[in-house]
Amino acid sequence: MTRVRRRTPLLLLACAAILLVQPAHPGEAPEKDAERDAHQVGVAPTSAPKQDLGKPRPMGVPEDSEQRWMNLFAQEKAADVASALREFAALGEELDGMPYALQAASDLLISKDHEVRKAAEAAMNTIGPRGIDALAATLRGNRRFMSEYFKNFNPLVGSRGVGGRLGKGGNRPPDERTTVELAAALRSDVKEERMKALDALALNGAKSKEAVPALIKHLESRGTTPESDDERRKVVAVFRSIGPDAKEAVPALIRALEPFRQAVPPFEERSNARGLVTGTMEALGAIGPASAEACRALIDIAAQDDFLSAAREALKGIGEPAAAALAKAVEGPVTKRSLCAARMRFDVVDNDTLAEPHFILGLSSKDRPVSERAVTFLLQIRPDSPDAIRWLIDDLLTESPNPFGGTMHGAFAQSKLRHIGDAAIPYLGDSVKTHAKDEIRAACVHVLARMEPKNQKIAAALFGGLGQDIEKVRDETFRALYEYRAFLAPAREKLAAVLEDKQPANVESAANALYLLAVSAPDFASFNPLLLKCLTDERNAIRTVAAFAAGSFGPDAAPLKNELTKLLDDSCSPAREHAALALAQLDPAARLPEKYAHLLVDFIASEFTESRALDAVAREALKLHGAQAVPMLIDRIQIKYETLSMEEVAERIKKKNESKPPIIETRIGKCIVLCGVEFIEYEVQRNGKPVK
Repeated sequence: MTRVRRRTPLLLLACAAILLVQPAHPGEAPEKDAERDAHQVGVAPTSAPKQDLGKPRPMGVPEDSEQRWMNLFAQEKAADVASALREFAALGEELDGMPYALQAASDLLISKDHEVRKAAEAAMNTIGPRGIDALAATLRGNRRFMSEYFKNFNPLVGSRGVGGRLGKGGNRPPDERTTVELAAALRSDVKEERMKALDALALNGAKSKEAVPALIKHLESRGTTPESDDERRKVVAVFRSIGPDAKEAVPALIRALEPFRQAVPPFEERSNARGLVTGTMEALGAIGPASAEACRALIDIAAQDDFLSAAREALKGIGEPAAAALAKAVEGPVTKRSLCAARMRFDVVDNDTLAEPHFILGLSSKDRPVSERAVTFLLQIRPDSPDAIRWLIDDLLTESPNPFGGTMHGAFAQSKLRHIGDAAIPYLGDSVKTHAKDEIRAACVHVLARMEPKNQKIAAALFGGLGQDIEKVRDETFRALYEYRAFLAPAREKLAAVLEDKQPANVESAANALYLLAVSAPDFASFNPLLLKCLTDERNAIRTVAAFAAGSFGPDAAPLKNELTKLLDDSCSPAREHAALALAQLDPAARLPEKYAHLLVDFIASEFTESRALDAVAREALKLHGAQAVPMLIDRIQIKYETLSMEEVAERIKKKNESKPPIIETRIGKCIVLCGVEFIEYEVQRNGKPVK
């Protein structure tokens, strides 16, 4: 009983949660969920829903017409669905006979495709109250999508009305006041009453045209203070819903934009002002060609980073007058304003011929923000633009500010080139071989190495850096090609040619080439002849890399045991050490002759050892020598601390509380423990005296 009582509150909470997520109409939700989940582009239902959303179908609206729209909303291509939504919103009175198609259109507000969502949002706002009612019915039928609606739907028009229709009390009765009464309510001293009147006028759409004079007066009487921004935002939303019939408000709307033509306050300082600016531009676009005199103000504000999209949509609504104003703005010198005008004209005018030449001209601007904006816009209209790609390549060494401190070389250009992808690869490959600046060649290799996804095209572009006389390019190329070792087969001849270059200045490149040949070799048998030759090469670096490569093949390289054993007496210390490591990799259970054990110790003691895998190989091989290796280990530490006795050296290693012990002490200390000998217990003969 005790357990039951303790769980009762949890059970009640679970039951309450289940009830909360259930739709208002339980019989309809499963069907809706299945319909929604079955569509990727849209979420339009494939059959008429059960609830009645509107008036009976008039005689003039055939049933197959409504079904045709529902089929259009269920298409796979987002562009086709968006186009259907725009045509559907223009039907006007015919929508009264298509309640189910209207609901199908409202369902698209939660589509997975951004273009479809925006088209559905515009359609619902254009349709007005009927669209809001259809949306409310949809959301009541499946409330789990409610948050998606409020996230995607334009908050300037209708969201408060929909919120009321979805409230706890069910449908809030519509405001029955006439337009004249609502206009009179704008003179109320109570702000809440004024806001309710504005909401009602917005929901009434074009029917509110009689209130335009009162709305103009209300807009201008509020002043420009931050406290009035939210109310003025509601007023311009009403103008937007009225549309072309609100043309008398154009001068007032232009005056509302005037304080913001130079700069709009940051969002955190005056968020409602930014909504006011966006809403005003949308209202001017909804009014249409009658807003022609607002084009200059819209172009000015579009030059600010956050308002280009809203201004473009407004100018699209204005139409032909906007195209002429944008063409005039593109004339003259290249500025941020003219670039934005060219970008908007490209979207407003079909087959525009002004934008691309203007952007190309902007690439040569000495003003950094102007040239960056020019290349960004040029890539938007022509993602494979040769002019933009060449500009970015030449810009790879430019230092741009880094918010985390310091500078990033060519960060803007690098990110753009990687985003362009395949179209940029040929230009980067040519620059690796022919660019006049050595630093740019190396930078192009750097960009290619970081492009995704890695493929043979990128690898082929990198091959141009092989055999270059410029050290920076060679080094960057070899580092990059290691990441592309799976694609190195076509370059093996070039790598072999680099390996044969015996000029003293190119020894490091030859060693890198041998290393790449090793990691890209299909099997040991095909690589064995070259390894045999390189193990006796006159160049120290080649013998060292050859020994390393032999060890990387493990037991397969057993035929090289004799050659590696000879290399243990080589004159080059790194070659001797890697030969010892390679023999340990050929047969991990075999113990090196005692006189060569110190080679393993030398490798471990090296402060330049970077390979953890090889370090582990050396320690495991040394472990086979047991306590006999301890004198060599201690001796290597005493070389570093010549003034200390063995006891002091051992004590220094033993201490655990040193904050940052040198890496050599750490490695040697680990090896001594690995060999099974504690510091206090060892005894070695040094200078003829036992030391404990």
